[in-house]
Order: sequence, then C-alpha cells, then structure tokens
Amino acid sequence: MSAITTDQINQFESKYVSYINSQNKVNKNVVDISNNVYQINQLYMDMSGNNNIIKHQKYDFTDATEIYTLKEDQSIIPALLKDKQTLLTEHNNLYIVSTITIATLLITAIFMSE
Repeated sequence: MSAITTDQINQFESKYVSYINSQNKVNKNVVDISNNVYQINQLYMDMSGNNNIIKHQKYDFTDATEIYTLKEDQSIIPALLKDKQTLLTEHNNLYIVSTITIATLLITAIFMSE
C-alpha cells in the first residue's frame, strides 16, 4: 500500500466540503417542506372546520361515509335547472359586455367625428 499524500487528503477534503454543502441544502429543503406541509394542514383544518364546533360539509373530507357532492340530487331535473341558470348567467354577462362595448364604440365615434 502506498502512503497517503497531502494532495489526496486535500482532494477528499474538498469532496467532503462539497457533500456537507449539499447536505445543508437538503436540510433547508426538508425544513421548508415541513413548514409547507404544516401550513397546508392548518389551511385544511380551517377549511374543513374540524377544529371548530360547526363543521363545513363542503370542505370536510374526513367523513368516510359519503362525499358532499354525492349528497346532491343527481337526477335530470336539477341538472337541467342548473344548466338553465348557467345559460341565463352567461347570456346576461354577454349582454352586459356587448352593451358596454357598443357604448364605448359610439362614444369613440362621436369624439372622432368632431
């Protein structure tokens, strides 16, 4: 076996320092991820109302029996009523946008003609 030289020690020391720096970066990421998980968990608890007396069914996913959206009526008549409501809302939005556009164009045409 050959004797260990100073150059070999310096070479391994630089690799060691590199590994330590990489490990420190990983440790920072672990702390950041842990904080993010804690914040998401806290947000979930706030939204689900699990830490409150009053539960919000819409956001409570802890009940294993039934999901909130499955409790809604899934028959044809309520679906048609929801579709009708959506159609009326979108039609109203289109009417408002077109009215504002026409009014803007008319005002612009009046200013341009003067």
